[in-house]
Amino acid sequence: MYPYLFWEGYGLNYERPQEGFVVSKDEVEEFLNEKLIKLGLIKKEADEFIEFWLPRMQEKNYYFITFVPQAEFDKLAPLAVSPKPDTVIRVFMDYEGLDEHREVEAQKIITPKRKGFVVTEWGGAMHK
Repeated sequence: MYPYLFWEGYGLNYERPQEGFVVSKDEVEEFLNEKLIKLGLIKKEADEFIEFWLPRMQEKNYYFITFVPQAEFDKLAPLAVSPKPDTVIRVFMDYEGLDEHREVEAQKIITPKRKGFVVTEWGGAMHK
């Protein structure tokens, strides 16, 4: 059993959600802590996500943050795991740095139920 699997990809062609959240640079860490748990990650997974992404989110005053729905991401990057997991949680953050705050419709987040053998995957894409 492996606790981690790393992969990189280029040019995923997905429809970027228009709903999301505009978060000030100073509130990104708190925001991610809250939303990642709602997206199904446990604290250790959320902490590792934040450790990776937070340093990349320091240049702009605000960030538009959205999460690609898992069903959409499953179509773009199918995942096959053996043995078959009881629960698969895939968190893919899409974000863009902003100079100014802007209003956006809040994204609805559905919290998955973790049970049995759980596979989690997290990643993201930055737009410049």
